[in-house]
Amino acid sequence: METAYTIDFNAKILQKIFPWRILGVALWALQSLTMQSFAQERSREQSRIALGPYIAAKAGINSINSAITSSNFVFANLPDVGAIALVSTSAEQDVRVNVMAGFVTYSAQNLSSNPFGGTPLTDFRLVTHLQYVRFGVGLRLNNVISIQFGYNVPIGGTYTSTVDLFQTGNAFMGEQTVRMPTSAMNSAIDAGLSLALFSLPIASGRLEFSIAGNYVLTSLARPTNRLDLTVILNQIGIDPLAGLRTLGVQPISVSVGAAYLFNL
Repeated sequence: METAYTIDFNAKILQKIFPWRILGVALWALQSLTMQSFAQERSREQSRIALGPYIAAKAGINSINSAITSSNFVFANLPDVGAIALVSTSAEQDVRVNVMAGFVTYSAQNLSSNPFGGTPLTDFRLVTHLQYVRFGVGLRLNNVISIQFGYNVPIGGTYTSTVDLFQTGNAFMGEQTVRMPTSAMNSAIDAGLSLALFSLPIASGRLEFSIAGNYVLTSLARPTNRLDLTVILNQIGIDPLAGLRTLGVQPISVSVGAAYLFNL
């Protein structure tokens, strides 16, 4: 009876312990496989180029104001899209060359403001959405922080305003949205800084999320020159752009984006 009781007691103990042993072995195996997968992923990243598409949502604020305007953040009407390539310069991945090419939108908004406080002097409002083809090159440090400079070529855009700042210099009858002529736009260089938030290994690459800041170093567009106004306006001496001639479009932008990078 004692032997039978002992056997039965040990069997019950094993029944309780055995599932936990199986779970422990399974967790150990999963951990080993995960570490091996990370090691393989790191090895692929170190020995190959990463290349893929990206997309980003962006908002901007104008860094230029006149004496009678102020700036507000505005979301871009189109997302930034393009391709990104990361090329390793060392086996440790401390430094990688970062190359980008794509279509970007720079947006800004200016509103009437009273420099002495109180009610704005006019009901002026200007919202610009300017599209460019951008080519950028820079460095990614520790696979986290990227520093980049870009060259931007204008392809068009729109602006919404109560005054036709960039074409005729005339005041609209109410607020209108019109096309921005490329002749009124400038090529420009920008400087950017981005931070990789996190990435998810998927198939033969990884999905990476990032946040970025960008500053255009020169004005993208400026109001019509006084000499370009019609003869009648100059003869009469009326300047519909009075108080706005120092205004330009030179945004500071913030974006949140995602890229899928293939390990080549």
